[in-house]
Amino acid sequence: MRTIGILGGYACLGLSFLIVFEIFARKLFNHSLQGVDEIGGYVVAIVGTFGMALAAVERAHTRIDVLLLRLPAPMQTALNLLSYVALGLGAAFMGYMVAILTGPRVFWPDSSCWKGLAPAHNRLAM
Repeated sequence: MRTIGILGGYACLGLSFLIVFEIFARKLFNHSLQGVDEIGGYVVAIVGTFGMALAAVERAHTRIDVLLLRLPAPMQTALNLLSYVALGLGAAFMGYMVAILTGPRVFWPDSSCWKGLAPAHNRLAM
């Protein structure tokens, strides 16, 4: 587990260096590295996802230190269970939204039943 946290830290550090290099290259040499913003988005998403999961597994969230340790054991168990359920519901909601936004065309692009339908992002606006 600790290795994942260290790798995440190195990924963020590497991203920082890449962004600084991009800024200097753009200002000094009038040259831009293509895709740094995209790489940054991926790194932040991956590190954030693994970081939140690691903090949940190790019970390292701030709520543990501030409130939870001062409560009786049954209340601690109930709040831990509630936090895991909330985390699971949040993950399920994100997965559901990804499924709606990408649509079945990603999984069955040649299926004739999807022809003529509006793109997924237009269905949400209706």
